[in-house]
Amino acid sequence: MPSPITGRIVSQLELALSSDCRCQKTLGAIRHKASRSGLTEAEIRAALDHRSFDIRTSALIELACALKARETGSITAARIAALSVGWTWADIELLEAMAEAAGQGLKPAFEQPSPSPRRA
Repeated sequence: MPSPITGRIVSQLELALSSDCRCQKTLGAIRHKASRSGLTEAEIRAALDHRSFDIRTSALIELACALKARETGSITAARIAALSVGWTWADIELLEAMAEAAGQGLKPAFEQPSPSPRRA
């Protein structure tokens, strides 16, 4: 089954998580990739401000930013927010695996990892 975390969402996550980047070349490349994925300039600006016009995507951006900051309370609140707008635990686990891999430099940005077995 294809991931519900689409290329457009991945681009918005990358923008939000890179918004503090001081390197204009890197940020320009991420913006260009986002534009190629179909995001409008308004959507790109929103993502750089850690938000989206789509409530479900906003919830994932909130979670990704909380994970980046390693703020336990914010992570818990963001998980609850994501669940409340229709994301599943499997979706949240996928996002967290993607964020962990990106944070460790194991995969470029938010390339999707292979699915892992569900925990009992």
